[in-house]
Amino acid sequence: MPPKPPLRAPRPSSLPKKSPSPTSTISQPAARRAIPKHSPNASNSHTGRPPPPPPPPPPLPKFSPTANQLIKAVATATGTIAILIFVRDHFISLDTVNGSSMAPTLSPSAHETGKRDWIFIMHSASAKDSVKRGDIVTFWKPHKPEEISVKRVVAVEGDIVYPHRGYALDASIVTSNDRFALGSDGLGVPDPDAIGGEEVEVGKVVVPKGHIWVEGDNWRKSYDSCDFGPVSLGLVDGRAKWVWRNWFGLMGVGDERKRVKGHWTRVVEGGALGVDVD
Repeated sequence: MPPKPPLRAPRPSSLPKKSPSPTSTISQPAARRAIPKHSPNASNSHTGRPPPPPPPPPPLPKFSPTANQLIKAVATATGTIAILIFVRDHFISLDTVNGSSMAPTLSPSAHETGKRDWIFIMHSASAKDSVKRGDIVTFWKPHKPEEISVKRVVAVEGDIVYPHRGYALDASIVTSNDRFALGSDGLGVPDPDAIGGEEVEVGKVVVPKGHIWVEGDNWRKSYDSCDFGPVSLGLVDGRAKWVWRNWFGLMGVGDERKRVKGHWTRVVEGGALGVDVD
């Protein structure tokens, strides 16, 4: 019996080709798009859910304990300084009295020993609005707006003042027409059309409305209203309330003008208003 021929596997090209299935023709991206909306893998935009919150910001850098203490100290000091400035400008302040123009009431030995008094000054609106004769006030100098002076109120608006010295006693100044451009000096304005207004009186000053007349207690060494005229109430900075000369010498501001001998300004209170109480 003749031998059988060996079996041979068919070549791939000779294998019968299978017809493609309907599902195999869908590509992978198409298959992903075919996922139904109710699938858990669907996007949040399809489900109507809000997007997830953004990640939290990175934490702030942490300072060392020494740096934290320094920051707190600077913040505390800044707040304290701001409060002190506010109190000083609107309520009360402590200042020194330079010079001897207010002696012997304030700094009586400033000329001999250089010792100066400290005064507590009230800056509230009520303290400024209630200025009256005899008060000691601080004000911005009309001729030097950057400096503050301290003087006593001798007369208020409506008072007639007869100064013992100064510009009101100079006939060339009183009768000059150039002085009217300098402001309210209280000397009056010649008015030939007014009855009794044809001339101004030398040595007489009427304190204008909203002004005060100030002088130093030491009339020999004082630069005051006798030199620069009435002071506007808008320039008043505050009113002196107490004097502090040493640790146990706190006392109220007094009036020691009687101890100074000399010529004083005469004041007719309310004289310009028709009320003579002098």
